[in-house]
Amino acid sequence: MEAGSQASTPIKKFNDAETPDVFFMDRLSQDILTLAESAKGRGALVFYEPSAKGDAQHWSDARALVDIVKYSADRFSSGELETFTHSGKSLWEIQTMGAKGLRYRHHADNRVKPSNWIVSSGYKAPRVVDTCGAGDWCSAGLLSRLLSKSQDISSEAAFTDAVHHGQALAAWACAFVGARGAMYASTRSQTIEAVKEISEGEAIDMTPWPRVQKRHSTERLRMSFCSTGPCVDVK
Repeated sequence: MEAGSQASTPIKKFNDAETPDVFFMDRLSQDILTLAESAKGRGALVFYEPSAKGDAQHWSDARALVDIVKYSADRFSSGELETFTHSGKSLWEIQTMGAKGLRYRHHADNRVKPSNWIVSSGYKAPRVVDTCGAGDWCSAGLLSRLLSKSQDISSEAAFTDAVHHGQALAAWACAFVGARGAMYASTRSQTIEAVKEISEGEAIDMTPWPRVQKRHSTERLRMSFCSTGPCVDVK
């Protein structure tokens, strides 16, 4: 730890019985990287969404672990991430661009130039009430699709399919107030059906759907987009 920083918080490594599918991190520290390394060693996909430029001090340690890095163009330029993305290992880079959608590309190794950017404009939301949390819904949908179909992450076709699924889920989330509004207003099966219709370009009649859901049933809060493992209540 650097002088003047807070004392390290002891964080356990995953034990042999724990097999996480994904390790998500949006900030970096030595403790977080230790846990990420432990998850990676147990087969987890490591997903990183940098939220602060101060993370750069840890990039040299993090880049060997990360499989997907996703960031906003409002916060980082692709050039600022070059020291991270040009790491010499296989890595997917996603840059979100707000209403313009997102773009992504694959990095192989130092001998191969990164692939050209692939632009995905996304889907039209059935209505736009609140975009708060749309990026998180996109990440969740992308990871859900990759895991649920046991996709080969190095496959451009599989990754493109996962990106589109995430964007459709984000479009649905924009139809409700708050980052968790869609989770409160619709059941898991209703959400899956809505995402399917959005992906296929079908119009959704939003008249029956309230913009704000005041009462939240336990069943609606128990929404799991994971392929395995128990569903965890969201309090």
